[in-house]
Amino acid sequence: MRLFIAANIPEKIKEEFVLLNKGLKYKIPKVSWITGRNFHITLKFLGEVQEGRIPKIISSVSDICKEIKPFTVKFSGLGAFPDLKYPHIIWAGVSEGKSELENLAKKIEYSLEKIGFEKERRSFSAHLTIGRVRSPKVRDLSFENIQAAFSPFELKNIDLMQSVLKPSGAEHTILETFIFGGKG
Repeated sequence: MRLFIAANIPEKIKEEFVLLNKGLKYKIPKVSWITGRNFHITLKFLGEVQEGRIPKIISSVSDICKEIKPFTVKFSGLGAFPDLKYPHIIWAGVSEGKSELENLAKKIEYSLEKIGFEKERRSFSAHLTIGRVRSPKVRDLSFENIQAAFSPFELKNIDLMQSVLKPSGAEHTILETFIFGGKG
């Protein structure tokens, strides 16, 4: 099973990104824009995982989330990985809740490393992927004239997700929800 741990965002915020992406697809062609159902902040990508390992994952992440208090997240600003000159991933940055997300990702990283998951080589960067560049012709992006304002929301939980790759795109399913300060 292909798994990851994510902070899913509320439907209201997903709708804001759907509207942004509709406008961006005309300004920046040759990009696969994320659809509403797949907007999330990836905290840890686990890759292919044997089903027998899932209970340990659930136990580890559940223990972490019991100690986390809900916090506000707000997106602002657009950017690209690795950079605007040669973009591969187009993202929305996190302006509020960034340090909380980084702290949460570090705790998850450390806890899952203790049960045998490989440590991520790159440091965590709080962002929401909104598009994947599919053509080497997309170069030198500029978001100067693009208005992107998003509503804040309270993050109260995270999810263990399964990702199934299909010709129509990735299909994500929640396997377990971890409620902050609770059992989940």
